[in-house]
Amino acid sequence: LEPVREYAQDRLSESSERLKVAARCTDYYLGFARDAEAGLRGPEQADWLHRLEEDLPNLRSALASAEDSLCLKAASGLQRFWVARGRISEGREWMGGAMDALEALDEKERGGVMLSAGIMALMAGDVEVARAYLHSSVAYCRVCEDDRGAVKALANLANIEAQLGHYDEARKAYEAGLEVARRSGDDRLTVTLLNNLGAMYLFREDYSGACERLEQAVSISAHLSADLVTADIYHNLADVYRNLEDHSRALHYVHESLVIRDRMGDFSRMPHTLLHLAAIGIDLREYRDTVILLAGSARATEILGYAPSNCDDHAEYIGLTREHLSEGELESAWAIGMSLTAQEIASMAFLTSNRWLGREDSHGPEGRLT
Repeated sequence: LEPVREYAQDRLSESSERLKVAARCTDYYLGFARDAEAGLRGPEQADWLHRLEEDLPNLRSALASAEDSLCLKAASGLQRFWVARGRISEGREWMGGAMDALEALDEKERGGVMLSAGIMALMAGDVEVARAYLHSSVAYCRVCEDDRGAVKALANLANIEAQLGHYDEARKAYEAGLEVARRSGDDRLTVTLLNNLGAMYLFREDYSGACERLEQAVSISAHLSADLVTADIYHNLADVYRNLEDHSRALHYVHESLVIRDRMGDFSRMPHTLLHLAAIGIDLREYRDTVILLAGSARATEILGYAPSNCDDHAEYIGLTREHLSEGELESAWAIGMSLTAQEIASMAFLTSNRWLGREDSHGPEGRLT
């Protein structure tokens, strides 16, 4: 078959037919990206994430061939995919290379583009750039009276304030957004904002306030399909109960979060998840496993290309293990964690959480967290 394929390719290159075929392929995959943008927000999110991963080479070719305005819209619409699959740097590159075409879009489209750019900049730790993008998103959304879009941008600006310790400003922004979401009957946006508000109370070490908001989010989301927001809620509940030293509940929520993320093929929270487990490991006196988990977190950060907000905890936890492990034991355990692939890291998280829960069915994930 290979000689036939080469011959057909040679023939195409000799005529304008090749250009027509390439143009049709570009149009097809840009349409695919538009469909995916809607699909990534619905109950079939997991299927869309896997389909996009499978067709990523074709999508890249389409983005490279498209006009800048079309490339910008498509790359922006794939923001949830870039984040879930640890490809934030790539998503930002596609958008950054086409950002000069922003004025070719209408106001609502510009608002969405700026929101996607702001979210990815924030996740990459580029806070000031994220702030500028998100303020632009709010402005564009207000021009076209897109209240839902404005609330999303304002919620992410509130995330920045919470991370900087400006909790009163963040709380006011979240609660204002909640009022809009509830008034419009938008349960999914309500759940997202409750999760963000719960995370802010977690930052403040107000674990009762955090638990109240997060449990509200769990209750409302019960009739929605489990998605990455649900996984984030479980992740935050694990952090609450870890800080309350309720290890059983913390491990339960770590496991539930991992189950959803595996089904979705999402690796984005793995550095944080392993830090949760490492903190629990310290309390359980599982010092060697703790070092392997910490190294796995560092390795996951390398794979993702950005660091979790609590990455400074690595040094603190390593210091605690030094009191119980020799230098050779510590170095050996660290080398194991740093040698793992993404799938091996995910399997380790499953196995560790299950083992510490005392579950006999300590099987790993299905193999999608890559």
